[in-house]
Amino acid sequence: MKVLFVAPYRDGTGYGQAAIEYILALDAIDVDVVPGLLSYNKRSVPVPKRIEELEAKSIQGCDVVIQNTIPGSFDYNGNFDKNIGLFFTETSNFRSQSDWVRQCNTMDELWVGSVDSISHVYASDVTTPTINVPVPCDPGKYAKRYEPFAIQEVQDKFAFYFIAEYSRRKNLTALLKAFHLEFHKREDVCLVIKCSIPGKSKADSVRRTVEHCTDIKEQLALYDRIDDYHEEHIICDHLDDEQMMSLHQTCDCFVMPSFAEGWCLPAFDAMAMGNTPICSNIGGIRDFMNNAHGTLIAVQPQPVFGV
Repeated sequence: MKVLFVAPYRDGTGYGQAAIEYILALDAIDVDVVPGLLSYNKRSVPVPKRIEELEAKSIQGCDVVIQNTIPGSFDYNGNFDKNIGLFFTETSNFRSQSDWVRQCNTMDELWVGSVDSISHVYASDVTTPTINVPVPCDPGKYAKRYEPFAIQEVQDKFAFYFIAEYSRRKNLTALLKAFHLEFHKREDVCLVIKCSIPGKSKADSVRRTVEHCTDIKEQLALYDRIDDYHEEHIICDHLDDEQMMSLHQTCDCFVMPSFAEGWCLPAFDAMAMGNTPICSNIGGIRDFMNNAHGTLIAVQPQPVFGV
């Protein structure tokens, strides 16, 4: 069996990182896999050397295609013996997305990233057989020790941290409000925000994130001066795997107040590194975390807004 794995694995997004993990996992169990590149944001970030080696292989002779993309982009191809659609859901159903439902029903099989996603698929009137294939990982990276991440503000403080793309769904506003309502500047805590805005430069990402943080503090109106609040430490650089794991090792408590998560790689890595995550009790996070290993925040369903 030879597998063509089509995905946006160079986009530098969570979707892209998950695709890298799937490709490497298939390769590790001796599946003859060839990456096929999609791109949604015109970025091209560095990938592991093994991915580059696999990219050099010919796609000739592939008899299975795995399309790791959004369902509306699935494209059934009769030249393959099997067409598999791999995706993540972040809503309770997608019945209103008729193209998603139609394209899902053209595939031979669907793979999703969590148990919740299976119910979301069938609640959308999709009839294609669907199985849960959680995002793989290399457990060896959690046994390593990493150089401390260079954040002077973290020294001798308890560091809360957030890793995500800058988007409404990730709900950074809730984190900022909770942090500043709970902690006065005199307390030995800090908040590290690792984020980026797709299609924007590092400088633009930093500027917009700083503006968001300042706006929240102004609207909270707890103190007369902005300087009386903790100042967030904002990172908008692209971090490679070693740097990201260093950040997990350096900080103390990962927080993800997202409206929904298909999986959440940073929460998984934080937990595996021994940190105690605080996350919304929804989606893929529930597949690997419970209140014995972290803190799950109760959620309630609301109509989708702002997609």
